[in-house]
Amino acid sequence: MSNRLVRFLYVLVIGLLFVAFIGFGLATFYKAPKAPDYPIELSYPAPVKDGTTDQASLLKQKEFDKTQKDYQSTMSSYNLYASIILIAIAVVVLAISMLGLEKVEVIGDGLTLGGVFTLLYGLGRGMTVENDIFRFIAVTAGLVIILILTYLKFIRHTSTEPTLGH
Repeated sequence: MSNRLVRFLYVLVIGLLFVAFIGFGLATFYKAPKAPDYPIELSYPAPVKDGTTDQASLLKQKEFDKTQKDYQSTMSSYNLYASIILIAIAVVVLAISMLGLEKVEVIGDGLTLGGVFTLLYGLGRGMTVENDIFRFIAVTAGLVIILILTYLKFIRHTSTEPTLGH
């Protein structure tokens, strides 16, 4: 295998392992709310002779519907905070990897890729939040971060490299 392919594979593996590390860390230390279990008695309702719905089943379904709605609201809040945490981690890692690890190319590039993956993961979590303003802010932040990093990584280096003949 060529040296470039090996470097690319190391960068890719570092990036994927980093986002997995962050994702599992989030799941371990910031637990998601548990979804309510669907009542088993509603899965197999008792037959009613006159064709009407059993009142007890109706009440049980309404109770479950309310519990499910509360869960969705709680999960939306969880995703909001998880998204903020993920985006903040991504920004810190991207800044460190691009500004502090420039000399250690494979590790720096791997962490940069991991930071980008983490940013995308955070944005994905943010898209599930029931708040249009937050989603807009999250996408705007992601766009600005990527544009700044692209400039720092690719454009700034090209414009500061000496040209031939000077």
